[in-house]
Amino acid sequence: MAGLIAKALAIAVFIHAPCPGDTTMDPAWGSACAVAPTTIYVAGPLPHATYLHELGHLIDYNFLSDKDRGTFLAITHDRRWWMTAPNSPRERFAEAFAQCALNPRRLVSRTFGYGYYPSLREHRKVCRWLVGSTNRKMRN
Repeated sequence: MAGLIAKALAIAVFIHAPCPGDTTMDPAWGSACAVAPTTIYVAGPLPHATYLHELGHLIDYNFLSDKDRGTFLAITHDRRWWMTAPNSPRERFAEAFAQCALNPRRLVSRTFGYGYYPSLREHRKVCRWLVGSTNRKMRN
C-alpha cells in the first residue's frame, strides 16, 4: 500500500485554496477535492484520512481501468454506474482507498463517509485487490 500512496503523491499537485466553484464549504472547517488528473485542492486543516481519500481519486483517474472499476463494484455489490455524485461508487472507491491505506487488515472506524460501510471481509478483499491490481499496472 505504501508504494501505491507514493505513486499517487508523485503525481499529485496540491493547491492550498478552496475547491474551484465551491461556495458551500467553510475553509475554516477544512475542505478538499481532487480534480482530474492530478490536482488536489486543500483549504483548512484536514484529517489524514481526508488526504488519503483525495489521493484515492487520483488513483482512480490515473490507474484504474473500466475493468478495475467493475471489479470494485462487484466486490462491494454495487450495481450503479461509475459517476461523480454524493455516495457514488467513485466516492466509495476513494473512501475504500483511504481505509485500506490506514489499515488493510482491520477497519479503523465505523464512521466512513459516502455511505461506505464494508464488512471486515469486504474491506480485506478490496485492499488485497487494490494493491495487486494497481501495483501490476504501475510497474510499467
